[in-house]
Amino acid sequence: MARAFSRASSQSITAASSTALELGTGPFSVAATIYPYTVDYTATSSGVVFSKGIDPSNYFDLEVYQSKVRAGVGTALMDSPVIPVNAVYRVMVTRSGTALSLYVNGALVASSTSSASVSNPTKNVTIGVRPGTSYFFNGEISEVAMWSAALGGDEMIAYMKTYSAAVLRPQALVFYAPLVRDVVELKRGLALTNNGTTVVPHQRIRF
Repeated sequence: MARAFSRASSQSITAASSTALELGTGPFSVAATIYPYTVDYTATSSGVVFSKGIDPSNYFDLEVYQSKVRAGVGTALMDSPVIPVNAVYRVMVTRSGTALSLYVNGALVASSTSSASVSNPTKNVTIGVRPGTSYFFNGEISEVAMWSAALGGDEMIAYMKTYSAAVLRPQALVFYAPLVRDVVELKRGLALTNNGTTVVPHQRIRF
């Protein structure tokens, strides 16, 4: 199962605030499984999968933009090659030191650097939109996770073989919302507010 997000209906999920999600300038990883219905967002829009913060100096975004997976940390941006619609993608962003890496289905597709602080207590984690914008995702999202560590190597291989992201580096896991049926966060029990998303059968994963 997964959660379906409708861009036309402005659907999203918002997490309660937590100091554990204020990762500052330290290492981190963010992952999600997505099945986009739309990828050709315009130059003035995007379909945001996961967002923390909003100010360019201290935000993180994972999104679909102009037919690519894009990740932004501060002012640093990384884009994947063009992706087709109606396919499953396991996406992950990591930061080790200032080195950023974007992975799609286990393959490193882009890299950059950023020392920006991923910390803004007034802007909670959101799934399916960037706070204060109309950048809503159109498609399915599940297995959303955040770690206070940079995953890599064998863990990236394991990520492609496991159904649950929670089995990877559990001691560093700070946020985990499987979204396979209920809208719940399982690591810290953070309250999640469901803004209209619905449960749908999970697409078959083939890599």
